[in-house]
Amino acid sequence: MRKFSILAIALMVAAVPVFSQTFNGVIKAQVENGNVLNSKIKKFGVITCADEDVCDTIALPGTYANGGFTVTLPKKPDAKYLGPLPHYYARENAENVKSLLVDEIYGFGSNDSIVATFRSGTEHINFEEQGDCSSNWDYYTVGYWYVDRNIRISWTEDCDRRYSMSLKKGWNIVHSGDGLRIVNSNNSTWRFSVTGSDYSSAFATHFAKGTLGASGKTRPIEMFFQNVFMRWNGHYYKIIGYSKTDAAEDALMGIFTISEETKGGSCNSDENELKGSYDLTEAQSKTSGSFAGTFTACEKSGKLTKASFKGNWIKHSNGSKTPCNFEI
Repeated sequence: MRKFSILAIALMVAAVPVFSQTFNGVIKAQVENGNVLNSKIKKFGVITCADEDVCDTIALPGTYANGGFTVTLPKKPDAKYLGPLPHYYARENAENVKSLLVDEIYGFGSNDSIVATFRSGTEHINFEEQGDCSSNWDYYTVGYWYVDRNIRISWTEDCDRRYSMSLKKGWNIVHSGDGLRIVNSNNSTWRFSVTGSDYSSAFATHFAKGTLGASGKTRPIEMFFQNVFMRWNGHYYKIIGYSKTDAAEDALMGIFTISEETKGGSCNSDENELKGSYDLTEAQSKTSGSFAGTFTACEKSGKLTKASFKGNWIKHSNGSKTPCNFEI
């Protein structure tokens, strides 16, 4: 599954005009209010998910100083990072194209935790519903799109929205907005988002062990949170891993949502108590399902000292619920 980016959402939903230009892969950016990060950003990367099971971080050479950064995208990304065009671009003339879309750059601290997520553009949208259509979009963003061959894509969507785009082999700067608003994006103003702490490394630390089934009919289960990525607004974490029982092992993917954070609470006084919900879905099969419920965790210095997950396993085929609890 490709990373569901802000730029991709804009193109898919609004089918707004898009314009591209090739460039050499070097991004020079001034960050709005960026001086507060001068001593915090140690390295850069891009998070990409080229299939349903594995997400990777592509390290980017770069420096951060004086409220801005310079990073260099790989001249030719490794094939494992490339995926097909999203299905809403998949026309006959594009079905074999391999691509990588970058519209977020992550800044990491000295302990490899995500300090900030950088974007260029605006996320504010105003629209009026008109039946199945919408109008008056105020949306503009910049992305960097790699394709492994020259390609032109064009089609007409619902409500007579016309879309066309030409991409050249290599990296392209793609502008999406409500009109011909071409800017020199290689020196544009970027904005960053960072909220609270990054618990991604903490959640990826342990196996969680527990039981699946009602009292008297339980069987052991293990959950492994293999890769954990923080979403840009800081409270949502994408989880990739697997579940394991005596009968089967299934890949899973889903979301942790932290809704409350308290110093101490039910944890020790020097720890943070985290509360939230989880929704993890196993790869579809006749015997698979999804896990959903709530959790409480204790975190100290980027590690979980304990965590308790309570909820149900919901079978895909018939929606039946089976109690499932696991703990770290």
